[in-house]
Order: sequence, then structure tokens, then C-alpha cells
Amino acid sequence: MQREYIITMTAENRVGILAAVTNAMAELGAELLEASQTVVSGYFTMIFAAEFPEKREQQVILDHLKDVCRPFGIEVTVTRRSEPVAEASTTPRPIRRLRLTGQNVPGILRKISVKMSMIGIDIIGMHAFREGDDQFGVVMKITLPESFDSAQLPDELIELDSTWQLKAEIDDYSPNASFTGEQ
Repeated sequence: MQREYIITMTAENRVGILAAVTNAMAELGAELLEASQTVVSGYFTMIFAAEFPEKREQQVILDHLKDVCRPFGIEVTVTRRSEPVAEASTTPRPIRRLRLTGQNVPGILRKISVKMSMIGIDIIGMHAFREGDDQFGVVMKITLPESFDSAQLPDELIELDSTWQLKAEIDDYSPNASFTGEQ
């Protein structure tokens, strides 16, 4: 029987980090289940779920990863997942991609995310960025409640505050399409 762990890592970005980490995982007998990695403001960030042989102790995993990651200055945490996370629904909901641009106003992302939370929208991935001094952009992977019409969302967000000059587009998410909205 395998044990599942959630592992997080952060460090100043350097070439070779992912290679070192995946090599260390192989040495530990791990099977990668899911991963998300990005660079934010020059910092490498990664979170992943992996299964390890039952005999592999959590402290051994942490110590080995820290040893391998030491030359990169990586901070590592290892958390054992005790029970599977319950799914909200047995029927998977389609993933949508929401792209927003507008005035870079303090609190705008908070207000948008609160509105989306009130609707029952699950944000499962996000990339936010500034464009110049006064503009922002954000691309989100989201799932909507079954009863909510996705065509309503852009208007509902735009109506939050007209001074934001918010533009919103929603479409079906495709793994082959760019998540960040780059063309």
C-alpha cells in the first residue's frame, strides 16, 4: 500500500531545480500524481502530490529532499495526506477559462474573488500579472455551479465597479490552449 504526501517547495529560481527534485523523487520510489509549478517574481514555487512506498517514512522523505535541494536553497514541506479529499460532486464539472483585464485598483482581485465565491465558483488555477503601472490581467481556471449560466459571469463581474474598466471573457478550457492567455 502506498502513502500519499503533499510536498511544497519555494526558492529563488535557478536552472535545474525541477530536474533535481524529480531525480530525488525517483530515488525515493515516488510516483508523481499531480503537480503545479510556476515562477512568481523570480521565485520557483511548486506543490505536488506523490505516492511513496508504505515503508518510506515521512522524515526520510523530507530529509532526502532537503539534502538534494540544499544547493538550490529550496524550502521544503512534506505533509502526509491522511484521507482522500471528498469531491463536491460525483459528476465532474467542465473547466472554464476566465480572462480579466482592467484598471489596477487596490482590492480588485479581492472583490472579484468574493463575488465569484458568492456565486459558488471554484477557482482551481490562477495567473495574475500587472501590465504597466495602471493595468492588470488575470487568467483563471474555474468550475461553475451547474445552475449558473457561464454567459452571465462577465457581465456580473463588469457590473461590480464601472471605474475598473474591466473586460471579461470566458470560454471552455482546453489543456492544449495557453492557460496564461498568451497567444
